[in-house]
Parts: sequence; structure tokens; C-alpha cells
Amino acid sequence: MIWVVGVEGQLGHELKCLLTSESLERESVFTAVHECDITKIDTIRAVVKKHPAIKTIVNCAAYTAVEKAGEESQRAFAVNSEGPGNLAKVAAEFDLTLFHISTDYIFSGKHFTPYKEEDDASPLSAYGASKWQGELAVRAFASRSVVIRTSWLYSSYGHNFVKIILEKAKKSADANANVNNGNLRVVYDQIGSPTFAGDLAAAILEISKRELQGHAIYNYTNEGITSWYDFAKAIVEIEGIECEITPILSSEYPSKVERPMYSVLNKSKIKQEIGIKIPHWRESLKRCLCQIQKRS
Repeated sequence: MIWVVGVEGQLGHELKCLLTSESLERESVFTAVHECDITKIDTIRAVVKKHPAIKTIVNCAAYTAVEKAGEESQRAFAVNSEGPGNLAKVAAEFDLTLFHISTDYIFSGKHFTPYKEEDDASPLSAYGASKWQGELAVRAFASRSVVIRTSWLYSSYGHNFVKIILEKAKKSADANANVNNGNLRVVYDQIGSPTFAGDLAAAILEISKRELQGHAIYNYTNEGITSWYDFAKAIVEIEGIECEITPILSSEYPSKVERPMYSVLNKSKIKQEIGIKIPHWRESLKRCLCQIQKRS
């Protein structure tokens, strides 16, 4: 049995869709934050005791407000560091495997070659630091764990870059609207790889089929490299929206947080060890946009 923690998020939603689909139908448990607060270890134990068939925990719960993490550092570290540590302790106590989702933000983004799993962490922000501490806590306390680092996550669910661009582009295309004077401005000097949460969910379930021992770290994003500007351009072009998008420097975009300029993750390890075929980001973007259309 798989327990998905944080089902209300993008990745949690995608995992639930896969796990409850007719083609898969794996026995599963799903909890949202009001059902299990990972910052309180007793609530984690209570779920495991209620469902003794659980063998694998997938932690999708996270504090993801990058801009606010510095101001709300206590909350960010509680959810992103202490929470995963609590899950790891319970996983060890009940001999379970823990999957934990991490981020490109643990790296500085300053060496401009795709980051490998063994590269040194050097987070630039409170958010990145909280996620890095979460990784360390998982490896310190769990007897079996898989940490998966990803970047630029989006889905047809929740709040994300793809849906923001769609909303603003449609308003900008409306002659009666005034969004930045009818013009979207998107940074072009931050480079990375978008990740469709549905693809990441499928990869997690594929890894979960393996007999795992010890601790493993994998990078997973969609194939290909792009900038936020080019990503935004692809979104409006695929949707056929007439909207002007202007490329700007990160220094021209108001932000309280320094973000990695180069977030590309090397995926050689997961492809070689797990044998996963990873779709290109444009292919996955098209699939996600179709899902958004169906749900609108």
C-alpha cells in the first residue's frame, strides 16, 4: 500500500489520479494537511497504525511560497525540514520506504552545467535551505529513502506558472483588459527544465516497484532546456493566444529572493538505473494544456 502525503498539491493530485485509475488501481491512502500535519509526529503514527498495510510513503507536502519563506522561515523549516524528519522517523519505526520530493533550489545555479545528484548544495534562499535541510533529515532518520529533486513543476491542478501565464495572456488579448499595458514581461536569463507533475508522478510509481535498500537520490525533470520567457511563449503559441511577451532580466523583475539562474538537473542516473523514458517538456506541456481545457 502507498500513502500519499499532501494529496491537495499538484503532485499529490497527479499521484491520486494514477493510483486510482482503472489501469493501475494500486491500494492507496491519501491525506491532506487537515488529515495529517507532518509537523506533528503523532498524526503520522496515527495514519500508519490505522492502515497497517502501508509499505511506502510518498511525501508531497511542502511549503512552496518561495517569496514568503524568508519572512515565514519558522513555518517553512517546520514543513520542509522538520516534517520530512518526522516522516523519516516513523518510516524507520515501522520499516517503511519514504519517498521525498526536493528541488533545484538547493543549488546556487551558478556553475552552468547540469547538476548531478552528488554536487554540493548551496541554497540561495530560506526556501532552498529549508528543502536542503529536509533532505538531510530524511537521510538521517529513514532506513530506506528515495529523494527526488525536480524543478519548475506544473500541472492542470493548483496554482503554477502555466496557469498564471494562460490567465494573464487571455486578459492581455482582451481589448478591454490592461495587463501591464497589454504586455506580459517574463524573465529570460533564468534557465531550467519545466516538469509536468503527471510525468513525475509516473516516475515515482515506477521507482516504487523496485526492491529498494538504503538511500537513493535522483534528479527528474522533463527533457530539454528553456528559459521562463521561452516557456511562456510556448504556452501562448500552443494555445493560439495573441499576446505580446517581452523578455526581461531578473534584475528588472521585482523579487525579494535570489533565484538560481541555471536550474538544469542531470537525469543520467535515473535513466540508467530505472530505465525511465522522459518526455520532452513541449510534449508534456501540450498534454497538460489539453487537460486544462477539458477541466475548464
